[in-house]
Amino acid sequence: MPLYSTFCLSCRVQDAVFRKIEERDNVGNCPHCGKPVERLFDTPRIQTDIEPYESPKTGKWITSRSARDEDLRASGSFLYEKGVREDIARNREAAAEKAFKPISDAIDATVTSLVSAGKLET
Repeated sequence: MPLYSTFCLSCRVQDAVFRKIEERDNVGNCPHCGKPVERLFDTPRIQTDIEPYESPKTGKWITSRSARDEDLRASGSFLYEKGVREDIARNREAAAEKAFKPISDAIDATVTSLVSAGKLET
């Protein structure tokens, strides 16, 4: 989304606003005094969505979120966000419990059959 410069004729404050191109003339009021502002004509500026970086996997320069998502998907990686470590630990514990369930069930069945045969007292 483009960034447009504005100027308040009342308090003489210059500012910037994000607007869709079709809404570029609807820049609103001054955030300081509340009076209408005018859009300045200056060189176009576009704020990048992420800071460019070199992909550790491919060596390509990543300059947008879509390029980052594509690079992560292609390398079988994911974006490490807050809470991921806890999710990984929780998933690992659930997988271990699931893997142990058949062993646990077999032990319970064996103990039950030994108790019912009188070979084991509880």
